[in-house]
Amino acid sequence: MPAVTAEQQDDATSPTPPVEASAGPGSELSNTSLLAEVLARLPAGEAVTHIRPSGGRLGLDLKELWDYRELVYFLFMRKIKADHRQMALGPLWLILRPVLSAVLYTLIFGTLAKLPSGNLPYALYNFSAVVLWTFFTASVVGASTSLLENRQLLGKVYFPRIVIPVVAVLSSLFTFGISFVILILVAIGFGYPPTPMLLLVPIYVLLTGLIALGIGLWFAPWVVHYRDVANLLDYGLLAYMYLCPIVYAIEGFVPAKYETLYRLNPMTNAIQGFRWCLLGEGDPPGALLALSFALALPLVLSGVLTFRRAVRSIVDVA
Repeated sequence: MPAVTAEQQDDATSPTPPVEASAGPGSELSNTSLLAEVLARLPAGEAVTHIRPSGGRLGLDLKELWDYRELVYFLFMRKIKADHRQMALGPLWLILRPVLSAVLYTLIFGTLAKLPSGNLPYALYNFSAVVLWTFFTASVVGASTSLLENRQLLGKVYFPRIVIPVVAVLSSLFTFGISFVILILVAIGFGYPPTPMLLLVPIYVLLTGLIALGIGLWFAPWVVHYRDVANLLDYGLLAYMYLCPIVYAIEGFVPAKYETLYRLNPMTNAIQGFRWCLLGEGDPPGALLALSFALALPLVLSGVLTFRRAVRSIVDVA
C-alpha cells in the first residue's frame, strides 16, 4: 500500500460534512455504498505510515496514480453510467450532441451568416472543430465540477484527490473517441479519406486534454467554495469559442494585423492541427505546436500545485 504522507493524514482526519438522509443518489445509504466500493478498489497491502513530502516539488506523483489505477477505472465507469442515467436515448447522446451542434452552427454561421470555411465544405469544416471543442469544454466543465460532484468521498478515505478531475477528462476522452469515429465517416462521405497524417491526431488531442485539465484544476477549488463560478466558466467557454477557428476560417475573417496574436492561442493551434491531420486543411505541426505545449505544461503544473494546496480546506466547505 502506498505510504501515507503528512498531507494524506490531514485529508484522512478532516471532518466529514453532514449527510442528509434521503432515497436519492446523495443519500447516506448511497454514500455508504459508494464508500464501500471505493475502499474495495484501494491498493491492498499492509498499512505503513511515513511522514514525507508527496509527489516531489511539483506535487504530482505519477506512480501513486498508477497504484490507484483500479479506483480510476471504477470512478471512470461510474461517471460514464451516471452521465446517461435516466435518459430516454441514453448513450445515443454521445453521437447526437456533436452532430446537433455542428448542424446548428452550419445553419447559423454557414448558411445564414456565410462565414468563410477555407477550401472545405462548411459542414465538414465546422464538424471537425466541434468534435475536438466538445471534448475540450466537457473536460473543463467536468474537471472543474468534479470535486463538488464527488464531495461525499472527501474526508472519508484517502486517495489522491487529483484522481477525481483526471477521471472527468478521461470520461470526456471516451466520448470524444466515439465522436471521432463519426467524424471520420462523415469526412469519407465528403470525399476526404483517412491519410497517414491521421496518426498525428493524438498529439493534438493530448494538447487539448492538457489545456482542459489545467483550467479544470485551477477552477475546481473555486467551484466548491463559490458555486457561481461554474456558471461564469460556462459563459467564459462560450466566449472563448469565438476566439478559436470553429465557426470561421482564419483566412478571410481574422484581420492580418491580428493574425499573429490570434495564432498564439493554444486552442487555435490544437484545432488547426487536428483539422490538418484529418482533412489536410490548416497548419501542419511546427513552431506553433511547440509553443502551445510550452504554454499548456506550465498551466497543468501550476494547476496541480493550486489544486493540492486548496484541497485540504475543501472538505469543510463541500
